[in-house]
Amino acid sequence: MSGPSQVSLSQTSIMTEETKEYVTETCPACFEEYDYVTHYKVLMDCKHYVCQSCFNDIKAFASLGCPLCNKKSQSKKITKKPKNSRKIAPMPSPAESKAQRILRYKLRFIMVGEDQVGITSLLNRVCNQTYIPEHYKTDCISTRKMRLTQGLTQVYIKFREAPTGERLSYFLNEDPSKYAGVILCVDLTSRYSFESLEKWHSVIRKTKWRHVTTILVGTKSDLFFKRAVSTEDAVSWADLKGYQYCETSAKTGLNVDETFYNLIQNTLHLSQRVKEQSPVYSLKRTKKNSFKKRM
Repeated sequence: MSGPSQVSLSQTSIMTEETKEYVTETCPACFEEYDYVTHYKVLMDCKHYVCQSCFNDIKAFASLGCPLCNKKSQSKKITKKPKNSRKIAPMPSPAESKAQRILRYKLRFIMVGEDQVGITSLLNRVCNQTYIPEHYKTDCISTRKMRLTQGLTQVYIKFREAPTGERLSYFLNEDPSKYAGVILCVDLTSRYSFESLEKWHSVIRKTKWRHVTTILVGTKSDLFFKRAVSTEDAVSWADLKGYQYCETSAKTGLNVDETFYNLIQNTLHLSQRVKEQSPVYSLKRTKKNSFKKRM
């Protein structure tokens, strides 16, 4: 599910007089405890309860249904929990619900850097596990897709690459809120590519891209005899600017999968922390056709 100080429910629990045990109620989709902010109970058409956050995701994606019975909801209005009613539809068997409680995330990254740094070859390696030795220019906006599955979690990733010679202008015109991270590439065999990192860093820090996670990736690490940027110089520059640095080789596949998998994992953990720590806003329409923001 996608996705951003949060008031938690004091104790959402039920105590029976016979057993004297507390049973905490959690959402069957995200396994978060119900609260009064973003994870309060919502009754679906199939008489199962989910939290409000998961309910919004189910409404946003037509392919998603109830995490318990996989039934798609027809109504578009939010149905609140009825008063004085604790009747809940029976839970399906673990064998049935295991394949249905799948968390789906959608992430989008943008690849930036100077021309001929090896972005296309790097994307071919991470998405298709192939390497094309011939060099060719990217004439249009290129998008590569891949999917990762780990347990009950599915992550759909898109990598966006701008045309050769227009990467800076395309980067400035893009909306940072649509992207989960920026991958800044540097050619380790070109000193000019390393010196151009200051230009990209200034663009990131002076625009809204400063709020997006950025990592520095060194390419062509297998060309030892043509290397113009040492590892010490790249690490010191990345530490000075606050970026995570790693070296890769699209030709040999060295450190490519580890770099992108760590980036995706860190992005998912960061999005969960932002979702838990961000204040919750609501929009209220007034009679003058304007919106008023309230806490």
